[in-house]
Formats: sequence, structure tokens, C-alpha cells
Amino acid sequence: MNPSAFDFSVVLQRFAPHVRAAAVNAVVAAVAIYGLTFLMPSWYRSVAVLLPPEETDQMSSGLSVQRFLSHMPTLGMLPNYYTPADIHRAILMSRTVQEEVIRRFDLMKVYHQKSMENAVLEFRHHVSATLNPDGTISVMAEDRSQDRAAAVANSLVQELDRFNVERRNVQARRTRLFFARRAAEADSLARVSEHALKTYQETHRVVVPIEAEASAAEPLADLMSREMGLEVRLQLIRSYLSESSPEVIQVRSELEQLRAQLTRMPGVQNELGRLVRDVRLYQQLYTLLSAQLEDARLRETLNTPTITVLDPAYPTEKRVRPRRIVWAAAGALAAGLVTLLMRERVSLAYDRPRRLDADPRAM
Repeated sequence: MNPSAFDFSVVLQRFAPHVRAAAVNAVVAAVAIYGLTFLMPSWYRSVAVLLPPEETDQMSSGLSVQRFLSHMPTLGMLPNYYTPADIHRAILMSRTVQEEVIRRFDLMKVYHQKSMENAVLEFRHHVSATLNPDGTISVMAEDRSQDRAAAVANSLVQELDRFNVERRNVQARRTRLFFARRAAEADSLARVSEHALKTYQETHRVVVPIEAEASAAEPLADLMSREMGLEVRLQLIRSYLSESSPEVIQVRSELEQLRAQLTRMPGVQNELGRLVRDVRLYQQLYTLLSAQLEDARLRETLNTPTITVLDPAYPTEKRVRPRRIVWAAAGALAAGLVTLLMRERVSLAYDRPRRLDADPRAM
């Protein structure tokens, strides 16, 4: 047998005489602490579950592109993408939403806090928003009142929806103003080009443009209208996205490809063709902008919910704190260990004089 090996049986022999006392103290401590837990305030937890948000807003395409690029092995250095569910979670945990819920339920008084900042810090210890593997979002709130715990969880969901509706309407209003201005500019240019074409017809006594001229101008006008449409879209998304955003990069790339295609197109050789091209170009651009303008007007007045609640929060009978069995087990374990250590220490102190008498060299 290796003399340097640790012999656990020696430890058991030293602590064996104290096991009965440790067990008695552990039982006494467990009963006492279990009784004391009835004096602690009970906490209840309620959970609301939301379905995964739909990517319907103007930023959804950018999020999809960023998600695709983040999964490409050669583009692994790109930062992590954020899904609409991540954005919803951030809104739920934001101070803007939480302060509104704290005021609604007068939680500063409930938490015995004198400042909103401390109340928010305390509130964040009792609420959470979790993204589940199936894509749903769980909104949890706990409180000493069963009814208030459910009401707080449901209020967080309501504040999320209110924030989303306001954000959508504000963004749609900005978009509407932008498209209204650009549609007015396109309409003005269309009128000028139509007047120039009419003047040319009257001057040169050409009642109807030659069909060949119209056919030659139409493909070029289509490409130029698409180019101007992409320029308008790029200006719009730059108003709320950075230059490094995947959507901005994508639109900029499409615009560069279209411009390269335009350089390879044959030009219009006469003035009549150029006038016909301009009329078609600005008419198509005005039609495109008008459609976008109507869509923005519809979105601005839209008041439909932005989230779908799968399970609202209900008051629960199950208490989450204090966990009486856990408290009792922890108390019993601590009391048992302390008893063993203390009694062993006393035993060593009692046996030391006898060891010195038996062996004076141990001094």
C-alpha cells in the first residue's frame, strides 16, 4: 500500500463519533428554517407567450440579407444579425417600456423605492423576456400578488405593441413625406417633358410620334426609370440605416449593375426619340412613386396589432419563492457540517494535553 496515498477511512473514523450530534442538529435546523419560511413573503410568477414576429416592416429585407450573410462560411467575420424577435426582446427590457409599467402599477411604492432609477433596477430583477428555441417569446413577471404578476406581464406585452404601432406610424409618416416630395418632382418633370414633346410636334408638324422612335426609346426609358427608382429607395433607407447596413450595400450594388447596363445600351440618335424617352421615363417614375406613396399613406393610418399573443398571462396558485424544501435542506446541510467541524475542533483541543503528556517531544 502506498503510504503517501490518502486514506478516507481515517477521516471517517475521526468524524464517526460526531455523526449523531450532527444529524440531530441538522434535523433541528431543517425544522426551524422550514418554519421560518412561512414568515417570508410568497412570490408568484406569470408568463405570457408571444408568437414569432412577422418580418413585414421595411427593415425585414435587410435583416434577411444579414441573416443569410452571417451563415456564409467565407463571411464569418460579419457581426451577429438581430432578428425581429431580438428587437422585441430589447423593447420589452427597455427603460421606456418598463417605466410606463412601473407608473401604471405604482411599483415604486410596492418596492419601497424613492427614485425611478432604483425602481427600474428592482423591477428588472422580477421580469424577463426569453427567446425560446421554437421562436416564441416568453414574457415573465413575478410579484407578491398573484393578480399583479399576471397584470404586469400582460402590460409589458401591451406596451410592446403600442411602441411598435407608434414606431411603424412614425416611419410611415416620414416615408409618406419623402415619396410625396419625390412624386411631386416626378410629376413636374413629366409635365415639362410632355410640354416639350408637344412643342416639338407642333413645330415639326408631327402629330403622333413615329412608332419606331417609341419602340427604340421604351427599353432605355424602362432601365432609366428603374435606376431612378433605386436611387429613390437608396435615399430612403439611408435615412434610417447606416452605410454598412446589408440592405444599403445590396441596393447600392444593384444600382451599380444597372448603371453598367445603361452604359452598354445604344443611345437615342435624334431629338424626337429623346423627347419620347423622357416622357415615358417620367411617367413610369411617377407611377412608381405614386404607388409607394399610397402604400405609405396606408401604413401611416394602420392601427392593427403588431404582435400575436399565443398565451396571455394568468394568475397562478403555484408559489415560486420561497422554496421551503430547498431552504430546509440547505439549513440542515450547513448545521450538520458546522457541528462536525466544531466538535472535531473541540475533540482535538481536549486530546492535545494528553498527547503532550504521553510524548513530551511533541511540544
